[in-house]
Amino acid sequence: MREPDLLARITVDPEQCGGRACIRGMRLRVIDVLELLAAGETPEEILEEFPYLESDDIRASLVYAACKLDHGINPQDFQVVAATHESNTILEGTRLAATAGREALRTALLINGGGAVALLAFLGSQAATSAANTVAPLFAKPLLFFVLGLLCAGLCSTFIYFVQWADVSGRQPFGRWLNYVAIILGLASFACFAVGSWAAYSTFSEYPSTRLVP
Repeated sequence: MREPDLLARITVDPEQCGGRACIRGMRLRVIDVLELLAAGETPEEILEEFPYLESDDIRASLVYAACKLDHGINPQDFQVVAATHESNTILEGTRLAATAGREALRTALLINGGGAVALLAFLGSQAATSAANTVAPLFAKPLLFFVLGLLCAGLCSTFIYFVQWADVSGRQPFGRWLNYVAIILGLASFACFAVGSWAAYSTFSEYPSTRLVP
């Protein structure tokens, strides 16, 4: 893509982000992308972290920065350094929170998926025995909770994406509510795993091991 086409991706709106240069009208500033690159993140990592960005957006940020540096510096520009630093601090906190949320979500998917697979494997081992019709209904409840945990984690992941979309599109109040829903779904996923684990433990405890075929 030619340089003019890349620069066309950079927008400036006095009513958005204090009139600072943003990317394609979104509430993501050019300086935010440059800060991520300066912190050592690769373009691939940035695109993974912000799925609504495109590789040309990162190139456009670099081209824009190069053009802005190719002229004399206005001493008044230094007056915005403190405000920019504060904004970057908030952005870093948001990024850390988002990373922690993604790790928690990944954990919820793994533990619920693992619980469901373990129960299905056990039921499969009993399928060819005379106790199959007796065992299967007993473990339906814990299996249901593990599946519900997976469903909640999947919905949470979807809501997290829409939270990011709402943030960059200037719909922060709507995004705040979406974030609350995502948090509730994430907690519900862990709660389903806890209940499912307890239900599975109770079933194993109440069902004599002598009736289970190894």
